[in-house]
Amino acid sequence: MAENGPKLPPIELNVEETKGPSKKNLEGSMCFVTEWYRERLPHEYCNGSILTRDRGHTPRKENILIFADSCGVCPNEKTGAEGFMGSAPQDRVGSVTVISTPPLEMAVKDFVAAIGTTPWDIIVFGYSCENVSKDCTDVQELIKLQEAVQELWLAMMQHIQIAKNCNRVVILTLGAHTAEPLEHQFYGIGTVTHANMIGCTNTARLEFAEGPRVHYVDCPQDTPSMQLDVASEVFREEGFGTNNVLLNPPGPDEPNEENETVEGRYVQRQMTSRLYQERKFRWLLPKKGTILITGGNGSLGLIMGKWLQAKATESPYSHPLTILFLSRSTKISPGENQRSWSEIQANATRLGMTVEQVACDFSNPSAVSEFIAKHSPNICGIIHSAGVLRDSTLRNQTWEKFKDVFESKSHAALYIHDALMKHSNPDLYFFWMFSSIAVLGSPGQSNYSASNAMLDGLARYRRGIGLPGTTIQWGAWGEAGMAASLDAVNRRRVDEGPMPYFTNKEGLKGLEAGLLTDLPTFSVFKYNTTAILAQQDQLAEVAATQFFQNFVQKIAAPKYLDQCGRMAFLRSMTAPSKMLLCPRFTFREYPQKTGGDYQGEDEYHYV
Repeated sequence: MAENGPKLPPIELNVEETKGPSKKNLEGSMCFVTEWYRERLPHEYCNGSILTRDRGHTPRKENILIFADSCGVCPNEKTGAEGFMGSAPQDRVGSVTVISTPPLEMAVKDFVAAIGTTPWDIIVFGYSCENVSKDCTDVQELIKLQEAVQELWLAMMQHIQIAKNCNRVVILTLGAHTAEPLEHQFYGIGTVTHANMIGCTNTARLEFAEGPRVHYVDCPQDTPSMQLDVASEVFREEGFGTNNVLLNPPGPDEPNEENETVEGRYVQRQMTSRLYQERKFRWLLPKKGTILITGGNGSLGLIMGKWLQAKATESPYSHPLTILFLSRSTKISPGENQRSWSEIQANATRLGMTVEQVACDFSNPSAVSEFIAKHSPNICGIIHSAGVLRDSTLRNQTWEKFKDVFESKSHAALYIHDALMKHSNPDLYFFWMFSSIAVLGSPGQSNYSASNAMLDGLARYRRGIGLPGTTIQWGAWGEAGMAASLDAVNRRRVDEGPMPYFTNKEGLKGLEAGLLTDLPTFSVFKYNTTAILAQQDQLAEVAATQFFQNFVQKIAAPKYLDQCGRMAFLRSMTAPSKMLLCPRFTFREYPQKTGGDYQGEDEYHYV
C-alpha cells in the first residue's frame, strides 16, 4: 500500500482466484441471463493508492488522451466541465490532452491525427456519452449520431492496433444499460443511442488479447454524484478490462418496495435462467390479428413460423391469424427451406390461418412506415429476424461493412419502433428482435456485435416505457442455414468447441424457458462443458480471458436458503433494473441461520 494511503484491509478481486464455471450449473441449460451484480472495490485516491493490493509504491504518472462529451462526464474545454478529472488521483496524472470537438464535427482523419503516434497510457473515449436529446422523436437523428461515434470508435481501434501506442482504452456510455422505467420515460430514446458500444467493445477485447486492454463503463445519467467512481474506473489498474462495469447512482433516502435503488459498482455475470423462470410468465399466442416476421424467407423465420403454428395446436380455441413472412425478394431457397414453407402452408390450411410471403425492404424507413401503417391497427406480434453478416477482424473491417450490418438489423428495428409509435396497434402483444450471443464478444464480428447490442438497448427502452420488447441472443443453430450443410470436419470442429451447435428442438426449448422469465433480454445457446473446463488451465492471464472466466462464474446464495430465499438473495445482489422484473415475495429480510454465521446480503461467493 502507498506509504500515506488509508489503512484499509486488502480486497482481493475475483479475477485473482478464478474457479471458472461449474459443470453442474451449465450442463443441460439452454437459456441464460446476463445480469449485473455488485462488486465492491475501493476508490483510487488522490495519493495514488491502489487499495486492492499492497504494491509498496505509488504508481507512476500517466499520459491521458480524452475525447470529451458535452454532458459533463469528461472534462470539456468548451463547456468548462471538470468531469471525472476533478476527482482523479492527482499523483497519477501526467499530461492530459482533451479533445472537445463534438463527434458530429470530427472528421475521421482529424480524429486519427489526434491520437497520432504519441505514447498514451490511457485513451478515454467519451464520445459515446453524447446521447440524443430526451425530446428527440426522429430516429434518423439518433442513427446519425450513433454512426458518427461508431465510425470514430472503429478508426481508433484500427489505429492503435497498428500504431501500438496505447496501453489502456476506456469506453464510456451514459445510461445505456438502465432498465429503470422512470429514466427511460424521462430521457427518452436517448438511452438507446450508444447501446451498441458494449457489443463491439466485447469483441475488441477478445481481438486485443495481447493489448491494449479495453474497459467498458456505463455511467449514470446523474454522473456528477459519481465522478469519483468514474475516475476510479479510468485509473484502476487491477481488474481493468476484466469486467464490464455499470455505475449506479444513489437512490432516494428511503427506498421502498417499488424503488430499491442501491448505489455502487456492478459487473456483468452470466446466469442460467432457472431462478428467473420461477416467475412463470405465461406467453400466449394471440387469438387474432397479424403477425409480421422479417427475414421471413430465411431458415430462422420459417422455424418461427412453424413454432407459432405449433402453439396454435396447443390451444382449445381457433387462431384466425395472418402471418406475413417479409423479405426483400420473397424467394425461398430450394431444399429444407422450401420444405418448411410447404409445411407451413399445409398447417395454415388445417388451422384456418393465412400465411403469405410478402416483399418489403425493412432497411428503408419509408417502406417500413408505409407497411406498418397499412396493417395497423391489426398487428398483434412482430418477430424481427432479418440480418446480414459482414465478418472481418478489426484490422480489416470497413465502415461500409458496418453500415450493411446496421441497416438490416438495428436500423430496421428502429424503423419498426418508430412506425409503431406513429401508428397505433393496441393489441400488439409481442415484439421480438433476434439478437446474437455475438454481443458477448465474437472475434471478427465487431459490427454484428454492435448492431445486436443496440437491439438489446431498444428492448430495455421499450419495456421501460411500458411497450412490448424482447431480444433473444441466439447461439449457433445447427439444423438451419449454412450450418445444416457443413461437412463433417467443420461441424466436428464447432461441436468440440465451447459453444457447439444446437438442434432446432433445443433452440425452441431455450426460447420457451426464456419466455417464462419475461425479461427484456435472454440468451439461447448450449455450452460444451467438457471443452470449457478443459480450457480453464490453459487460459493466459490476460484481460480477455479473465473477462470470460469472470463472466461465466456464478454468484451463489448460501445453500441453507430455500428457493424463495435464494431468489430474494439474488434480487438483493442485482442492479435495480432487474429487481422490477424479478418475482416478488412476501418477506424482505433474510432468515437468520442458527449460530449467527449468516452475514446478510454481503455473504456471497463465486463457484
